[in-house]
Parts: sequence; structure tokens; C-alpha cells
Amino acid sequence: MQWFTSDLHFGHAAIIKYCNRPFKNVDRMDKELIALWNDTVGIGDTVYIAGDFCIKTARHRAYYEYVINKLNGRKILIPGNHEIDKYVFYCGDKGVGFWSIHYPYFEVDGFPVCHDPSLAAVDRTRWFLCGHVHDQYHICGNVINVGVDVNNYRPISIDAIYEITRTHKITIEDARKNIERKR
Repeated sequence: MQWFTSDLHFGHAAIIKYCNRPFKNVDRMDKELIALWNDTVGIGDTVYIAGDFCIKTARHRAYYEYVINKLNGRKILIPGNHEIDKYVFYCGDKGVGFWSIHYPYFEVDGFPVCHDPSLAAVDRTRWFLCGHVHDQYHICGNVINVGVDVNNYRPISIDAIYEITRTHKITIEDARKNIERKR
């Protein structure tokens, strides 16, 4: 099975307040996110992470290696703004455990997956998946937010993505708005 997620922000205490997350503290948040992930994702599954896996500091490297190795599945990272300046940290000879890393976007089953939809260099007349916007929206025109803040703190399946695209039709106006938003 294929899954998508974004904006987990492991180790980032301030995100609890910023996004009104229902966790008492960052340790509780991290443990709960790991449990929800593993309750959802099987060992043989693949998860595409559309950025902001953690905060952008290499000083917590051992902790992030611990977290990523606790998570089920093969993890593929599309870096977000909290990873991009530490790109070598994630993909160097001693990367933290991602199966692969793709920037600025990666296409999965016909869906471009990127972090920040406003910066995405993708065809804005078709569906695409993003993170970065946290709890601002789940679906906006032809953009599907795969972030944890709008998906019950779990990855969302490719089947759920297909269901969204079947039940929400993209209009010419939606596509035009997204093209205009890019300019």
C-alpha cells in the first residue's frame, strides 16, 4: 500500500501551539504520531513524506534516526522548508534512514507530490498533493493537503486520494485560481 503524509514536525514543541495539536507536550506528540503511523502503515508499505518530518537542526540527529527507524514502511522524503537547508543531513553517506529523497517534487501514480503548493513547479490544471499548509485546508481546488493536521495525525492512503479525486471535480475556475496563485 502507498501512503502520504507531511508536517509531522517531530521534536518541534512549538508546533503543538501553532496548529492547536491535541498533545500535552512534544514527547507525547512524538510517541502518539509514531503509534498512529504504525497503526496505519504496514511494514511492507511505502510512505511519501511531503516535507517537514522534523525541525531543521542536525543536533538531534540521533533522535531522528531513532524516530525514523521506529516507523513502519519504506520512507521516501520530498524535503520541506524544515529540511532543505540540511539536505546533506538527510541524504549524505550516513543519512537518517530514508529510502530515497526527491526534490522539489516526486510523482506517484500520476500525482505530483511537493511540500509547498505555492512554490510547486507542477501542472496546476491537474490534481497534486502537498504539505506545508498544516490545518489551513484539506482540499483547495485541485490541491490535496496530505499533512497530519487534517488527516487525524495519520498518513492518508492512495485509495483515499483516489476517492477524493472521484468525488471532487476540478473545474476550469479551480485550475485558473491555482495558476493565478502561482504567479
